[in-house]
Amino acid sequence: MSPKLGTKLYTLIEDFDHPAGFRIPAPYDTNGASIPRLLWTVGGITPYDPALIAPALSHDFLFEKDCPVAYTFEEANELFRVDLLSEGNSEEIVYLMYNAIQMFGRSHFRQD
Repeated sequence: MSPKLGTKLYTLIEDFDHPAGFRIPAPYDTNGASIPRLLWTVGGITPYDPALIAPALSHDFLFEKDCPVAYTFEEANELFRVDLLSEGNSEEIVYLMYNAIQMFGRSHFRQD
């Protein structure tokens, strides 16, 4: 991953093979984890926290309108939860992130 100059995006610079069996082709841009600014200070986490960026990358990819991987909204969110745990995030962070996407993410699933 590399910051994309002049933007709030990071670019995947090499293909990423997810352990679940799909590949995210490079280059691929992500805005990191969608975290309200309040949590940046209160929770001490940011959209580009190293423990969040890989799960966010995969989640963004699975939410893309033209994603070639056949995951449902619920399956994509469950994979996000598992990925967050595998990256060593606390149970509290995982709970917060997973439930936020369950409540507010559906309108972004497979949309332009």
